[in-house]
Amino acid sequence: RIVEGRALDANGQLPIEIAVTERKPRYIGFGAKYSSTDGSSVNAYWGHRNLFGGAETLRLDGQLSWYGKSPDDVPDADPFGYRFTATFGKPGIFTPIDDLVAQASVLREVTDAYVREGYTLTAGVRRNFTEQFSGQIGLDFEDATVEDGDGTRDDLILGVPIDVNYDSTDNPLDPSGGIRATATFEPFAQLGEAGAGPMLFQGSLSAYRAFDEEKRTIVAGRVQAGTIFGADLLDVPPQRRFFAGGGGTIRGIDYQSASPRDGDGDIIGGLSFIAASAEIRYRITEKIGIVPFVDAGAAFEDEIPDFQDLRYSVGLGLRYYTGIGPLRFDVAV
Repeated sequence: RIVEGRALDANGQLPIEIAVTERKPRYIGFGAKYSSTDGSSVNAYWGHRNLFGGAETLRLDGQLSWYGKSPDDVPDADPFGYRFTATFGKPGIFTPIDDLVAQASVLREVTDAYVREGYTLTAGVRRNFTEQFSGQIGLDFEDATVEDGDGTRDDLILGVPIDVNYDSTDNPLDPSGGIRATATFEPFAQLGEAGAGPMLFQGSLSAYRAFDEEKRTIVAGRVQAGTIFGADLLDVPPQRRFFAGGGGTIRGIDYQSASPRDGDGDIIGGLSFIAASAEIRYRITEKIGIVPFVDAGAAFEDEIPDFQDLRYSVGLGLRYYTGIGPLRFDVAV
């Protein structure tokens, strides 16, 4: 809070008082989601800022989910799921630009392709080289029991993920210019039945451009791709295979349905995937906008996509622009 003085001081300058108050250290929140294809959930969280006086953060999340139907590949499975997560962060762990980030979860995940129960642990150090560019190296551990159309398996996963992120967009929730790029390379010391040696590559690139000064017309595009080298498909744990279909990849296509299947028609996932999206965001008024879009993509059995079974969708979106960010409603076929 900045308060200007009422009179000049002895040097003929106007004094300015800056009052700084610490933000409230604790916070809570909750949310809910409904989906006719990939289930519904409710969640709540509690967080603490400046936990030990050095800007450390701690957040505890709890989520209960209901798939809404029996999974296609595991028809006898209970559709109930859960996830309990603790996330800890500490800035300046080595130098002022190095942050420690760690997260531990206990979960039961239900999808059409598999049901997973287990726990995960990720930890790493993120270096913020600039305001736009950061990199992270860490540890990825998971111990889980997974049931799919082939039966039940116990998988141990241990990897060393290396991530890079670049973001030059002008707004985190409603960008009108710039690009976002992420890339992950993860070698595995253990990847379930595939053992040691497999490597994962995954990346995403998004670009935005406004065509007028008022930013009423914006063209946006995104490309995602990934592959796992050095492993047979069925040796890779189901939860680490690639799937396509649904709101995050191909709108208008059922969740995970644009993915490889076995001889019985069960979804098994793939060793690679690609997805792309293009849309035109046009503001009719200051608060209302429409967004025609086209999506395409699929997951593939082999390490290299063969582009033989690409799925496509077209749709129209409605946007309501708030002070926080846009609310979205999309319909696609």
